[in-house]
Amino acid sequence: SRELKKRGVETTLAVVLQFHTDAEKLWMERLTDEGFQVSFLSDSPQPRIATSWKEVRRLCSSQKFSIIHGHYQVGNLLACMLKIRGIIPHAIRTIHTPLEWGEGWIAWLARQTLTRWIFPSVMDLQIGVSSAIVHQVERYPGAKIFKRPIHMIPNAVNEQYLRIAKNNRLHLRPVNQGPKFVITSVGRITHLKGYQYLIQALPTVLKVLPDTELWLIGDGTDLPRLKNIASDLCVENHIHFWGQQENVGDWLQKSDLFVLPSLVEAMPTVILEAMACGVPVIASKLPGLEEIITEGRTGWLIPPKSPSYISD
Repeated sequence: SRELKKRGVETTLAVVLQFHTDAEKLWMERLTDEGFQVSFLSDSPQPRIATSWKEVRRLCSSQKFSIIHGHYQVGNLLACMLKIRGIIPHAIRTIHTPLEWGEGWIAWLARQTLTRWIFPSVMDLQIGVSSAIVHQVERYPGAKIFKRPIHMIPNAVNEQYLRIAKNNRLHLRPVNQGPKFVITSVGRITHLKGYQYLIQALPTVLKVLPDTELWLIGDGTDLPRLKNIASDLCVENHIHFWGQQENVGDWLQKSDLFVLPSLVEAMPTVILEAMACGVPVIASKLPGLEEIITEGRTGWLIPPKSPSYISD
């Protein structure tokens, strides 16, 4: 939004989900103070397509927009509907995950219809955050028939992390200064992040490094299940669930190792942030992650769902 503003583009953010967290409120205040319009299309952390559609139409009736840029599935669907109805003339979307719509038969049906056919036929431009996603989208039937442009714009880190990375190049960051060996992971606490496998690896790690602590930063629906797994394995005293945090860089700089055991990923920004902070990285061997991690040089890649590999 800031970069577009420098180029004379007025930006309005229409947010589909609302979680009512402190971090969300903070970003809302920052954007508003900088002169950006922010509208929540619903007050729920769950998708409400009918309510969001009503609100986004009301928003469009009060001002004229030239382009709508959809992010994630519901946002992409609303962008598509606005373009089809002629309310906004141009629509683009960014694809952040190779598994759009999630899991289950409804998600599968949405992928077969919307993702593979409707979006490629309606969107003026599709953007993938990794080469793997771009190649995946290029194989969709709708993309082959309608031949709309598909580009890659990789995720990036902000200037804060570039400054940290520059400093780390000049002064190598010490690891394991104690008193605890801290393993950190950051992201939404969901099944697809694979945190259960990281927790399952912890008992073996503790046999070698008994002062290890695991920091999980984020919030989500899978949190109660993970706490139960930690309790069953008797490692709950070695795990801290810190919830959603604003300045992740501060937490990364206190860490000795970063692990991302995801089952599905595109190009997670937090990997780049960990690298910038000089933290060693272990991550799942997935197509998007192979684009940013060189095995044995910039990190280590392990098969998904493999606690034994993480502990080794």
